[in-house]
Amino acid sequence: LGCAVFCARILKLSKEQFSHALGIAEYYGPRSEIMRVVNIPTMLKDGSGQGAFVGLQSVLLAKEGFTGKGCPVVTKTSISHMYADLGKVWRLLKFHVYKKYAVCYWAQPSIAGTISVMKKNNIKPEDVKSIVCHTFKEATGLQQGIPTNTEEAQYCILYPIAAAAYKGKVGPMEVDGAALKDPKLLELANKVKIVVDENLTSEAGDPELKGKDTAAMTANIAWVEVTTKDG
Repeated sequence: LGCAVFCARILKLSKEQFSHALGIAEYYGPRSEIMRVVNIPTMLKDGSGQGAFVGLQSVLLAKEGFTGKGCPVVTKTSISHMYADLGKVWRLLKFHVYKKYAVCYWAQPSIAGTISVMKKNNIKPEDVKSIVCHTFKEATGLQQGIPTNTEEAQYCILYPIAAAAYKGKVGPMEVDGAALKDPKLLELANKVKIVVDENLTSEAGDPELKGKDTAAMTANIAWVEVTTKDG
């Protein structure tokens, strides 16, 4: 839908064409099984690529007269308030839908927590005895082994946390190439443990986005314990 909106603006669709473009995009858009690519990391990437393709295709179809009105994501009265303040409230900033680190969204808070603890306490990677990350249940579906390629690294949780502790960042260079074979980084990854915090699984998050299927996104919180070799 986002790509449909961008393309519709660029191609200057009429209001009627725009309405059809959104309806087409919503109807044909991929309903990807996110946990499948989380559990078995590949290049499918949550269907994002196909979603972008469908968004562009929908605008081109609507421009040529293809009809598809009736996008429930826009027309449902239960969420109409989300559109009433367009241009005034910027939810992209409020709900952290962007990613600071080059891995899965669910691993972001654990990485941020690890970097914060290491910096605030001036802990060196070689002084780490263990790292325990307490996070929400869905995040534990991410790979907890040692990645062998960049897709596995991006959908892993132990390795990025180790990279955060070792490098102080997790960018493209940390999830590909030589970094995946760095013996010191891999040794650190074996010291990381993930623990489910039930308080973060379903009760945390912004009440504005509360709902049956939103717990994983709204509860994107974690806290981290780093134990040093000297205690």
